[in-house]
Amino acid sequence: MSDSSINIDLNNITSHNELINHFNPGFSLKRGDNLSIYINLNTFNQLYPDYLLLISCFINNISSKGVNVTTKFLDFKHDSNRTKYASRINFFKSIGFDYEENFNRNYSNGRFTEMIFFDKNNATDIFNSIMSVLIRNSVNENLLIGLDFCIWEIIDNTINHSESSFSYNGKGFVCAQFYPYRHEIRLIIADSGIGIHKSLTTHPNTKYANLSEEEAIRNSIQRGITNSEGMGFGLWATAELIKKNNGRLIIHSGNYQLDTKSDELVKKSPYWEGTYTFITINTLNKIDYSNVFNDVETRIDLLNEKKEEISYDNLDDLW
Repeated sequence: MSDSSINIDLNNITSHNELINHFNPGFSLKRGDNLSIYINLNTFNQLYPDYLLLISCFINNISSKGVNVTTKFLDFKHDSNRTKYASRINFFKSIGFDYEENFNRNYSNGRFTEMIFFDKNNATDIFNSIMSVLIRNSVNENLLIGLDFCIWEIIDNTINHSESSFSYNGKGFVCAQFYPYRHEIRLIIADSGIGIHKSLTTHPNTKYANLSEEEAIRNSIQRGITNSEGMGFGLWATAELIKKNNGRLIIHSGNYQLDTKSDELVKKSPYWEGTYTFITINTLNKIDYSNVFNDVETRIDLLNEKKEEISYDNLDDLW
């Protein structure tokens, strides 16, 4: 049995890679080991929900392996806006930290999604809550038609490809937030599963058993690349759509990260056990989706149905 500690000061973290680099000591711990995690939420920078989700996913991952995790907050300010925001998106709840809220929760529908665990049982509800954020904040219809397909594909990939039996029992965490002053939506979907490399190379019917880890990440956004469980269209379409939107797509799995905004598309990165997909969407940018999707009329009909299903009542402040 060993004792380890991790110090996460969000003042000094400006990227996902900088954050998950702190996690590396934890991935090597074994059942019965002890890990103390010290977190400073009092950042002068923006407190992004995708950072908090990665912390939560990491803690839940190693705790599920029998590591004894103790989480402590440095210079904890109970009533600060950052603390209340972390609680409102269910960060404290997701890591098992006891925090008593002293504010009234209003509806999040259309503004953001809380940090939510998902599997095959609630995937459709999670997907609809994300789409309500996009629709409510006037993402142009051309982009919505594409995102309606792409976001479901990412959720479905997690359920379908992230566990070793490939039996549609994968699970993960998701959250989304709209930033009106930047006309931007940030979305992250993360899991602690087998990762893209194993998913592509270990399926009994795969044609890509000899791919390296770097090649697997690079090829994940190529059209037609699949472990045989699907058409190999989802991530390719997502990458094409986000590039046309001038947004950003990051896919990080194992020791490599693909970043559509980087000069180096794929690069060696700090280890992440599983896969996370991070997207930024420019809500004002118009795109021509017709050269990505062929079934345009079908996608428009599906989107119109979804708009009718989503209610926009009670869209108040976060608290």
